[in-house]
Amino acid sequence: MNMELEGFLCPTSLCDSQHAAVVAKADSLHREAASTRHLAVLVFEFVRDSVRHEWVSSAQPASTTLQTRRGDCWPKSILQVALLRASGIPSRFRWFEYRKSAFRELVPTFVYQRLADPFPFHSVAEIYLEGRWLLADATFDRQLSPERAQDWNGDGHRLVFEPYEITRDLGYTASFEQRLPEIEDFFAPGAEDSGIPEDVETDIVNMNFELIRLRNRLNAAVE
Repeated sequence: MNMELEGFLCPTSLCDSQHAAVVAKADSLHREAASTRHLAVLVFEFVRDSVRHEWVSSAQPASTTLQTRRGDCWPKSILQVALLRASGIPSRFRWFEYRKSAFRELVPTFVYQRLADPFPFHSVAEIYLEGRWLLADATFDRQLSPERAQDWNGDGHRLVFEPYEITRDLGYTASFEQRLPEIEDFFAPGAEDSGIPEDVETDIVNMNFELIRLRNRLNAAVE
């Protein structure tokens, strides 16, 4: 292994790739894989569709996300990177700033109006395969957003946002923790608080996600 890549295989407190449950899941996916590329694709598909997109704590370890099967781009990318590292595939976190219009149809209006625009903390797993770093964005499950939850074949990049929705590429970090203080400062209570308790607002957003999933299931059933 190239010495420069070894840092992209290390566990961290959040990316706990040495956790028994994470190792067991990685081994299970490895047994299904025909190649390293196929294994990376299986990890992507598992995180994309088996972890429901919901708003949760930013500081959620991979092992917790694996247990609860809930999370947005942050815990989903952490779990994806952890499973990849547990499988011996170098991976890291790539960060993007994006326009909030990407969430216009996904969150209630009162939440949408208060979202930062642009939003500077979209986290994506970036995977080292066959001498290239490739983006594999597993943020949205198919049940919530089938139009954005596109397939990835391990040959090229996959982002859930359109190019015009991305305002800046913010580079990569070896660990999620490197940007965590910035995220926590960004979301610290401030003058623009809605007055609605954070946990209540999160529950409302997640209930809205579930209503969208039910609507999508109904539409698929009657087509």
